[in-house]
Amino acid sequence: MKAILWVFGVALLLFVLVWLNEDNIRNWFFPNNIEVKVYGEATPEGVKIDWTAESIEDTVTLYEKGKALDYDFRAGGYNTFLLYYKNEFIGSFEQFKSNKVSGHQYNFMIWQGKDSIQADLKILGPEAPL
Repeated sequence: MKAILWVFGVALLLFVLVWLNEDNIRNWFFPNNIEVKVYGEATPEGVKIDWTAESIEDTVTLYEKGKALDYDFRAGGYNTFLLYYKNEFIGSFEQFKSNKVSGHQYNFMIWQGKDSIQADLKILGPEAPL
């Protein structure tokens, strides 16, 4: 009888630990990642990417000075990425996510010529736009 109670207690403890860390486990298996590729005269140090969503009230910086910052950006609904190059607003990109926990790979591409800057975003993942 003690063995059954012991096994039940350990199983219950594992269940509670998994339940309390559900978001951390999902983030580990299905992360959101940002990658920035620059072409032409552009440099990664000049790129800044901010993120906001309709379900949050704040704007968060995800990429700055050539490095992705350690922030888990997950929200359902419309997610908006604001792209800046050398403190100048370049444009915004939107993605609608019906499931906030699905992880995606966000590939930002920036081209700078002599007098123009172009940008594009390719999203890979379960809710990537077609």
